[in-house]
Amino acid sequence: SDVCSSDLIFDFVRSGHGYVSIHGADNAAKDWLPTWKEMLGGVFSHVGLPDGKPRKGSYTVKIAELSSPITQGLKDFNLTDELYYQMQMMPDVQPLATIEYQGVAWPVAWARNFGTGRVFHTVLGHRDFGPEKDDPLRNPNLGRLVVQGVDWVAAGRPATTKP
Repeated sequence: SDVCSSDLIFDFVRSGHGYVSIHGADNAAKDWLPTWKEMLGGVFSHVGLPDGKPRKGSYTVKIAELSSPITQGLKDFNLTDELYYQMQMMPDVQPLATIEYQGVAWPVAWARNFGTGRVFHTVLGHRDFGPEKDDPLRNPNLGRLVVQGVDWVAAGRPATTKP
């Protein structure tokens, strides 16, 4: 078949289904189709510019959009995680949450419509492996953000409301 699996995912979401993407699911390899960036809203890549950068640390996640159902009930919170910054972003992405680093408010969570489907993405959620390594998704605030993102994606067919 001439249809690749990526095209099947794009068609699935465009036709009114949803897609949730967490942390490394946005890592763009050389052979990624540009449509991934369009669907996700942004990719972490070393191919093209800007060259994405990771940084592990402790941050304050700032809720940028209080009116979204995805951020409902959340306030700014502290989190130890890996930040992806200098991502290759679509110009229309409206961040739901940001982390300030080097004087820039980097988007770390957003939602978007893709065709008639919905997409939620967060760059957060890096889990180191090994003894005594924590999982950022255990943070109740990040957990709530992700669950409410999943809920927003699952609730919308077709996507008619603003994220």
